[in-house]
Parts: sequence; C-alpha cells; structure tokens
Amino acid sequence: MSILKLKSIKHFFILFTFIIFSCSENNVNEEISSNEEISSQESSYVIVNNIKAKTGIIDNSAPYATKKNGVFSIIFSCGVNSLKHYFDVQITEEGKVVFIKDHSISASYYNRDYYNYRYYPDNFVNVLEFSFNNELKTFKLKLKANLYIDSSNLQSENIDTEMYLLGSYEIKPNTENFLLSDRLDYCSAKFNSNIWTAMKQYENGSFTNYDPYKIKVVFNSSTPVGIYSFTNIENSNCIKFYKFNVLTFQYDEFNVSGNVNMYYKEFHGMSQQLSTYSFFGTFNLTATNPNNPNEVINVTDGKFRTLNPYQ
Repeated sequence: MSILKLKSIKHFFILFTFIIFSCSENNVNEEISSNEEISSQESSYVIVNNIKAKTGIIDNSAPYATKKNGVFSIIFSCGVNSLKHYFDVQITEEGKVVFIKDHSISASYYNRDYYNYRYYPDNFVNVLEFSFNNELKTFKLKLKANLYIDSSNLQSENIDTEMYLLGSYEIKPNTENFLLSDRLDYCSAKFNSNIWTAMKQYENGSFTNYDPYKIKVVFNSSTPVGIYSFTNIENSNCIKFYKFNVLTFQYDEFNVSGNVNMYYKEFHGMSQQLSTYSFFGTFNLTATNPNNPNEVINVTDGKFRTLNPYQ
C-alpha cells in the first residue's frame, strides 16, 4: 500500500474519532455526581437518578408557570435516556412546595407517574432557592425531592430528582377555590390568628396544604342544615383536627371542642345508591395535642365547601 493511501486512512480515522467525541460531549443526558453544585450560569435542567438533562428537549419550550392565589404552577419537560418526563410543580410565593408530579413515558409508551410524598410536603422536599420578579414575570427555582409511585408510601418505587428552573409566568385571577384542582371545594381558617388555607383534598372532606396540619369535615348524608357542637369523640356532624408526626409518619388526632354551622346542602343526585351532596359551612374549635397539652391551637373563622364528606 502506498504512503499516500496510508496517510489518507490515518487522516480519515482522526476525523472520525473527533466527530464521535464531539457528538458525545453534546449529548443532552449526562451522568453526574449527586453532590455536584448547580451553576447559576447554566440553563434549566433536571437530574433524574443522577442523569442530567436539559429541559425543553421534547417540545423546545422553557419552563412556564401560571400564578393564582399566591401559588405558582410550573410545567416543563425533559428527556432522560429513553424516557420522556413531563413535570408539574406547584409552589407558593413563600417557596413551600405543595405538589410535584412526573409523568414519564418510555419508548414503548409505557407510562409511569411519580409524586412527592403527599403528607407534610414541606418537610420532604428540599427547596434550595426560589425567587420571582413581579415586573419581568420571571422565576428561578432550585430543589431536590424524591418522587414516589405511591404518594402515600415512602417505601414504594421512587426516583431521585433535582431541578434548576429558569422561566416566565403569567398571573391568573384569584378565586375562592384555593384547591389546586378543578374542584369547587375549599377550606380555610385562622390558626391562632394566622390564616391557613387548604390546597389539597386527597379524600372527600380531608383538607391539607404544605404544612403538617389536616382538617377533616365529617357529616352524614341525611344530616339536616343546622348548628352542631362537637368534641373529638363524635364521628359525624363534626370537624376533626390532625397534625402529622414525622417520627411515626402518621397523623395524630387532636382533642377538639367546638361547633360547626352547616348552613346549606346542594343535592347532586344519586351515585352508587348514595345521595351526593355538597356541604357548606363555618366552624370554630379549640384543638389540643394529646401528647403535649401545652400545644393548643385556636381555630377561628373556618369555612368550607366539600362533596360527600362521609365517614
């Protein structure tokens, strides 16, 4: 073989090697150390189980949010290996995460959904930074969270995520319904004069937000409109109060004493031989931690609307 041919082959091999390595460096997925610092100079990205991916690869869009009732609902997407991830993050102006969902789709269109742990989410999601600019309508969010296939079970299949998001948002009109869903239900009150507003209702009549507290409204379908006094021994026509225990991973029920004014019932028909109603009411109560009598919460100016709050 001539020297000229050998040189041509050598030059071709060098060029081919350069192209291969260049493509590898530009791959959108990158395996990184779990403790690698996020640079503020980088564009938005997500890390799923130590695999890093830029956002917007699927639909070529930056993270985007709407803001209503003081809560940002942020949506974005990324591709990690053969999976497409569609994220939804709901976070308050104060940087308290209420809800995270990852809807992932494989190449064979096998879907899996992962969620943040639903109980006391502020304790189980690590928000490293959250800021927003009201004039420019932009935001920045950095957080770490484990997401679970069963949001009520910390032992269920899970993924480790880290997010660094830069995006824009638009403001939506505030509504009385603070729940982060399409349902018309609501619940709010003052806890020792501090406003508390429910943002989630995973079960009918059972209201939570990002903190450890839960209010449960309980009625019978046959209960007539009226004012009802109650303590914690009642199991219907009452309000129950709970606080999540991070040691037992259960809600501790507080001793309560109060009254509830259920002033209106809206009939929606029958469902599975059960009368379906929306219940409207107001309430006041005093809640005492049975494990710590010094922890007393005065709940005032309570109001609710809930569908079928049956025990």
